[in-house]
Amino acid sequence: MFKLKMTLLMVLVFVFALVSPVSAAVSNFDLLNEDTDSTFEHTEGRIWVDACNVRVQGGTWTCTAGTNLMFLRLTAADATVDLIVPLHVIGQTTSGKGYKITAIRIFYDWDVVGSIGITPAIYLLTMPATGAQTTGTAPAFTYDTSHDVYLERITADEHTMVLTITSPVWNTAAGTHNQLRLTVDGDGTSVLDFYGVEIDFTFNML
Repeated sequence: MFKLKMTLLMVLVFVFALVSPVSAAVSNFDLLNEDTDSTFEHTEGRIWVDACNVRVQGGTWTCTAGTNLMFLRLTAADATVDLIVPLHVIGQTTSGKGYKITAIRIFYDWDVVGSIGITPAIYLLTMPATGAQTTGTAPAFTYDTSHDVYLERITADEHTMVLTITSPVWNTAAGTHNQLRLTVDGDGTSVLDFYGVEIDFTFNML
């Protein structure tokens, strides 16, 4: 009887050893493929947009070589000009999945004090079907503590201005896409060097 019990116990241990990894694998597979809403957020990431890949409107901008880097330089002028930066992230056909932009870091330098202003705006575009008009909204955001006062954004210094989106939205099949508009109001003496932006996003498994 004792040998029979020991044999049964060994069989149970052997079966458990085989089943446990399979159960764990199934559990992990379910976790990675869970079809759920936007509260099931898996990870965060960051995308770089190079300065020389943006669109400019007005002013004289030059893609300039620095020490082991390239940046976009705005020649000093008493004028208001724009930088338009596409904020590309991958979309998804299922609501609550894919990517959503949470923050944007803007890297720039002013060479001297005296610029009139630099004003960012984030646009959320909704792409329509044929026959309908493309529409846009301007999602609210907050500044980091080093740029939340107007004068802080135009000091002669190296700047990393962080815009945190108040209510991020998923980039889905409805066709939602983002742009950054950076309006620069020059004073005729200040030179702006623009290095690019980083896009922070949250990723939910596809």
